[in-house]
Amino acid sequence: MSGATAVQADLLGPRGTGDLMHEIPRARSQRDLDYRSLEILQLYGFDFLGIARKSRAEQKLSDHFTVVGRRRNLTTDFDSTRLDAVLARVFRHVGKEVGCLHLKLYQTDGFDETVTDGNHLRDFDSGTTSAYFFPTHSPKGGDGAVGFFGTQKWLETAELAELNYLATMVFDRTCRLAHSPRRTNKLTKREQECLFWTAAGKTSAEIGTILSLSEHTINNYLVAVCHKLDSVNRAHAVAKAIRQGIIS
Repeated sequence: MSGATAVQADLLGPRGTGDLMHEIPRARSQRDLDYRSLEILQLYGFDFLGIARKSRAEQKLSDHFTVVGRRRNLTTDFDSTRLDAVLARVFRHVGKEVGCLHLKLYQTDGFDETVTDGNHLRDFDSGTTSAYFFPTHSPKGGDGAVGFFGTQKWLETAELAELNYLATMVFDRTCRLAHSPRRTNKLTKREQECLFWTAAGKTSAEIGTILSLSEHTINNYLVAVCHKLDSVNRAHAVAKAIRQGIIS
């Protein structure tokens, strides 16, 4: 999975759908867009938003799935096998160019083998029982889908229409930001090394050992990386660096 963002809901002011439709296309950075996405979640009562991009056949679909959540303790420990199965179902749905796809999620550590239709995903945080995926398209990013995760059993027609429009806007702006000219303050070789090892799951202390530097120095490099990539945390920086081809 490419990345995740978590922000406390109380940092966001109350606003309406019309405000979001006006501001999403004006987001100047991924951070701005993430905050607009978090406002969508707060407004409609969802916990997470997932952006899926159609990948090349040899790549896992879950490698191109970005998550934004409105809780500080956001986790992204998806079962990648189940997530790939769900995204495959989503993209089959997208190919038919029809409306919202409602998936039921299971809150167990196991997998119900009696369920064979692909509408299942092992839960990654308590309380999430449904996902609503909308097909999306962007001239800059091709086909994709945006999913909203929460506990709603079903939504009103008007809400589905609003979320469909917002999903399309979020996906298009995400793709346009990813393809925008890179910032002039490029990462140094050492910053790229720190980011590479962070993406590999290493801690600052472990990276310091690998590069023969102090943990404090590694932390300073990673702070600079987050600033240059306009990221809210290291996971977000890794996700953006992968999208921009800085690391692979």
